[in-house]
Amino acid sequence: LKLNKFRIDKKKIKLIFVSNFYPNKNIIFLINIIKNLPINFVLDIYGNSINQEHHSLIEEEIVKLDLIDKVSLNKAVPNEKVIELFSNYNAFIFPTLAENFGYVVYESMRAGCIPIIANTTPWQFACPDNGLIIDINENAFYWSEQIIKFFNQDELVLKTISKNCKNYAHFYYENTSATKQLNKIFSS
Repeated sequence: LKLNKFRIDKKKIKLIFVSNFYPNKNIIFLINIIKNLPINFVLDIYGNSINQEHHSLIEEEIVKLDLIDKVSLNKAVPNEKVIELFSNYNAFIFPTLAENFGYVVYESMRAGCIPIIANTTPWQFACPDNGLIIDINENAFYWSEQIIKFFNQDELVLKTISKNCKNYAHFYYENTSATKQLNKIFSS
C-alpha cells in the first residue's frame, strides 16, 4: 500500500467524496456546500451511479452552480485502491443522511485523509479530535463556514490531525472485534 504523506497547500485544498451515488449520500447537498467554499477548494467525487436519473441531477447541479472547474465526477476505483486514493486528498467530506457502518470513513482515516462527516455516521466517536463532525440538519452555508474555519487552522495542526487519523485507524483495526468482521467482508 503506497500512501502519500499529508501535505496541505492552502492555495488548493483537495476534498474527496467516495461512495455510490445513492440519494441518501446527499451529493446534491454536498455540491451546494462546495458552492459556498472559496475558489481554493476543489472536490473530486468517486463512485458508481446506481440510478441514471439521480446521476443526471448531480451533473445538472454542478453545471447550474457553475462548478465545473471545482467539482469532478469520477467512476469508482477498485476497493484495493481506495485507501491509496484517499492519501492524495486533504479531507474526505461525507454529508450522508444515514450510514450503517461507514467503512469509507475508516478508509479515509487509515490514509490520513481527514474526515468531515455528518453526525449521522457511527464514526462520531472517532472524529472529535481526528476530524470534523457537522450536524446534518444544518444548511450548506453552515457546513461551508465550518469547513473554512477548520482549514484556517495552522498547517502543523492539520498535519497532526491527519497523523492522529492514521494512528486511530491503526488502533481501531488492531484492537476491535470489528477487525474480524472487516476481514471477512473484504476477503470474500
